[in-house]
Amino acid sequence: MSKVMDTIKTYIAEYKTRNSETPILLDEKLSMPRIADTAMDVMPRSRVLHGGKLVSTFSMADMGELNYFSDVAYGSIIDGAEDRVEALDVAVMQNLKEVVRAELECQVCYAVMLDPLTTTCGHTFCRRCVARVLDHANLCPICRRRLPMAPGLQQESSNKRITYIIEGLLPDLLAARKLMMAEEDAIDEESHMPLFPCTLAFPMMPTFLHIFEPRYRLMIRRAIEGGSRKFGMLMYNHRQEPQGELGPVHFMQYGTVLYVDRIEMLPDGRSLIETRGMYRFKTLQAGMTDGYHTGHIQRVDDIPIADEEAIEARETTQVYTNPEDPATKIKKMTTQQLLEYGLTFTAGARSRSAPWLHQRVLAAYGQAPSDPALFPYWFASVLPIAEEEKYQLLPATSVRQRLQITARWIQRLEAQRCWNGIRRSDWLKNKANRKNPRLIPNLHPSQTGVPCDHPPQTHQIQIQNQIHQNKNRTNHSHGCSYAVWRDSRPSVDIDPGYDDDDPPLLKAHSSVQSYTTPFAKYEAVRVFYRPHTHKDKLQAIADLPLLVFIHGLGGSLSQFASLLGSLVNTGPCFGLDVPGHGLSKFSPQNFEAYETSALKVLWRTAIAQACAEHGHKSVVLIGHSYGSSIAALLATDTKFKVKVDGIVAICPKATPPSQADCMKARLFLSLPDSFIDGFRWYDKRGGIDSKSVMRFVGQDAGIDLRKLQLKYNAASKTPVWKRMATGALPHYDARGNAFGGLPGKETWSRVHVPLFLIAGEGDTVTKPAEVTNIASFLHVRSSTKPIATGSKAIPSADAAPFGGNEDKTASDTAAGTLPDSTTTSTGSSSVLKAATLPFPAGHALVYDHRTYRTLAGLIEDFLTSHISPHLSLGWQLQQLTTTGKWDVKNLEKWQRTQAVSGPIGPNNLFRALKTLREQDESHTPKKFVEQWRDKIYAVVDISHDAPIYSTRTLEEGGIQYHKFPTVSKIPPTAVEVRDFIALIDRLRTEMKDKGEEAKGKAIAVHCHYGYNRTGFFVAAYLIEREGYGVQRALDEFREAKAPGIRHDHFVDALWVRYTVGLRRAETVEVEDSEG
Repeated sequence: MSKVMDTIKTYIAEYKTRNSETPILLDEKLSMPRIADTAMDVMPRSRVLHGGKLVSTFSMADMGELNYFSDVAYGSIIDGAEDRVEALDVAVMQNLKEVVRAELECQVCYAVMLDPLTTTCGHTFCRRCVARVLDHANLCPICRRRLPMAPGLQQESSNKRITYIIEGLLPDLLAARKLMMAEEDAIDEESHMPLFPCTLAFPMMPTFLHIFEPRYRLMIRRAIEGGSRKFGMLMYNHRQEPQGELGPVHFMQYGTVLYVDRIEMLPDGRSLIETRGMYRFKTLQAGMTDGYHTGHIQRVDDIPIADEEAIEARETTQVYTNPEDPATKIKKMTTQQLLEYGLTFTAGARSRSAPWLHQRVLAAYGQAPSDPALFPYWFASVLPIAEEEKYQLLPATSVRQRLQITARWIQRLEAQRCWNGIRRSDWLKNKANRKNPRLIPNLHPSQTGVPCDHPPQTHQIQIQNQIHQNKNRTNHSHGCSYAVWRDSRPSVDIDPGYDDDDPPLLKAHSSVQSYTTPFAKYEAVRVFYRPHTHKDKLQAIADLPLLVFIHGLGGSLSQFASLLGSLVNTGPCFGLDVPGHGLSKFSPQNFEAYETSALKVLWRTAIAQACAEHGHKSVVLIGHSYGSSIAALLATDTKFKVKVDGIVAICPKATPPSQADCMKARLFLSLPDSFIDGFRWYDKRGGIDSKSVMRFVGQDAGIDLRKLQLKYNAASKTPVWKRMATGALPHYDARGNAFGGLPGKETWSRVHVPLFLIAGEGDTVTKPAEVTNIASFLHVRSSTKPIATGSKAIPSADAAPFGGNEDKTASDTAAGTLPDSTTTSTGSSSVLKAATLPFPAGHALVYDHRTYRTLAGLIEDFLTSHISPHLSLGWQLQQLTTTGKWDVKNLEKWQRTQAVSGPIGPNNLFRALKTLREQDESHTPKKFVEQWRDKIYAVVDISHDAPIYSTRTLEEGGIQYHKFPTVSKIPPTAVEVRDFIALIDRLRTEMKDKGEEAKGKAIAVHCHYGYNRTGFFVAAYLIEREGYGVQRALDEFREAKAPGIRHDHFVDALWVRYTVGLRRAETVEVEDSEG
């Protein structure tokens, strides 16, 4: 406003100096009688001024001689000057428009201001433009000062004075601007429908959304302000499949138009909305408007009822060649029978208290509808299956077609060995007792097309947003509103609890301990300690340093299980679950106990106690992410009396968060747990395809890894995470120096032990640049030397800086076997080694099956080269065999055993081995590689003990090695069989992806002799994955490796497990430890 008036004054002053020949007489007369009455001595004033009427009036007001409530009367003008005065006024007005136009334009949209609004910092913009600015940040776009305005701007008044100036000076531009905005608001919704690629939604079903992205906040606000309250919801196209004429867009072609029923605006601009599905649509064209998607859509309607009835009559009366086929049974059902089939299934699941029919779920979606048109949409909304399955309902053009889709889901669920939390064996026992048996084909899980042990994502988490309205108030304003974040999690095969799925190695060597530190008493801490297998046979092994594994924030010791499978054979290992993580009790619960400094003392106490108890004199600290920071703090702690021989920092963090980031984080962490649960729910939407999973494992991760990450995410509880995250935040003094929380440059620069920094090129949580930063803290000297990994030489640090990655090949080799690696002398640490595993290695590289083998090899090389040569497994085996004694239980029996079986299963799937022996004349890793590298892809070692041969020789020869420990004499458990099948499935997927390179190769399996346990696992896989019968699987294994499975109780276990109703309980005599 001030700038506008200054501009007008400047112009008037310049004009007066140029046009002073025509005086104008102005008489002021008070126009308000009451003011004239109260101002007794005030008399009208007269002035003779130069210029036209407009200039003269402004000049009198500028001199302060024109009352605000006064009118102006113009006196006589010099004869003959009337036309000239009028021309002057017109010229002044035209010139004023040009002069002030720039000041009356909005600096956001660069058009004349529409409904101007002045901010607290004095800048004026269009109201709509201010609202859009607040979508991104509450800062003025000109001066960047904070704007204390509510996002909706409902309480902010317009600047009326600027509005009057615009209406007076620029009426034509203002009218054109209003017309343009009206045209934008009047665009046909079906030709320009806002689109929101997010999740699945269905007609007549509610969908609860948390809107926080600026572009979608704008989209929702426009939908509300425009009055339509509609937008299109589309599912993400995770597989990037082409969508008709749209091509490979990142959303699916069919969606649902949603209507916003209720909305609650949060103070920071986010909103919680409750929507209702209206109708289905097909996207014909797609575009972008202000950052969000829009599209030309076409409504999808069902075919006429007469046509649907004709289809029903034809399908139900047709004669089929295989009437017992499940698909045929569905076709022969009438539409009403299909509905009853679904309702019966739902009622049965409800009677068994199925978690996906919990009362909280029904409170959001209602009871099962009896309307056949609504039931499929309701059923898809509550049933915990993959969204890709549910998406089939949207293009379907008849009620019958949608009911048939739901019937197929039910058939598949009922045919699985484990569904609805009930084991198939229990279900089969009770099947005969059911009064109303449903149409259920008696199929084995492997014949259903869906793996029974790994059902699709089953998390159903609802947000119910209730907004109460005060009906007694005349303005009907919204009263208090609140959001209830509800989590209803149906049972899943991937048990989020850790007892049943705890890795066997950890389960066999774990105990529960209690530790007391100056900060707190930590009760029921799960502690893992596994001594070296041969510590009593050689003093050099007994003196090896203790390998200490420190997990990250929200992680657990089980994340190191794959890595431990290799490193336990190298040295003694120790680790624990931080309280509240893994199997450790969440005790205590005060925040101070989870400060980083307090957890450092906990680790210091636990390690010192373990070393004193087991006689270890030194340790090597192996940390992942946050655990790397703990390792750095321990290595620089003067009170830590145990010698630290070295540090392996995997995905380390170089510096703590900035002061501004800490303020934001503390503000977020101050929210109640229920609100943080809500944010985590939003992050976990999509299950194994959610952002919370992809953030750690990457977009290219396999389904097994994504399921594992989902399990780890579910195990991380908000109260624990909140305390750990709060404790990791540093504080800052007046000078901006950080203290407490995560360590930074001051700590890393004081590390004086061999340090190995490892990063993943695809890591988005702790990026590879963190390794570069830590290296800079350690004053890296210019002298570097390259190392070779595998058969490929790695460039020196001068050619490839820390975190660089030259080789971007994406194969198993490129999935981690050839990292960039440098060994460097530093000014503080005795040696610094850095490695960046190439893409797709991410934050989960510790337990990613694509990278953990490479990671283990890198760590073994570091331990051997820079810590102690006695940590080499090859050296240990050589020393242990110098006396001529070998640890296989019966050398002569082993020598008589067939070394490699014939092919087993379709396409040369398996080979059964006896274990390799490092010092044997023929069955050694070196000779095995020479003979079998072109025929065998991987070796799966299912023996319980440490391998008695160098597994690195196999790996370097191109044959993968996988340790899968099991106990001899006892038939494998169902959990072990499940995990073995998952391992073989993953290997077969890798082989398929490699094409000709792995074509025709087999997977070799061995225990000690390769009979009982090996035969059991191989037969179980053939039964579950290849559809073999029990006898056929036994016969095929016996033909390839005579005499087959030797012990009857292993054979009995197979029959009992895979043949319903058959149980052989003969007394068996167990011979000397076969396999």
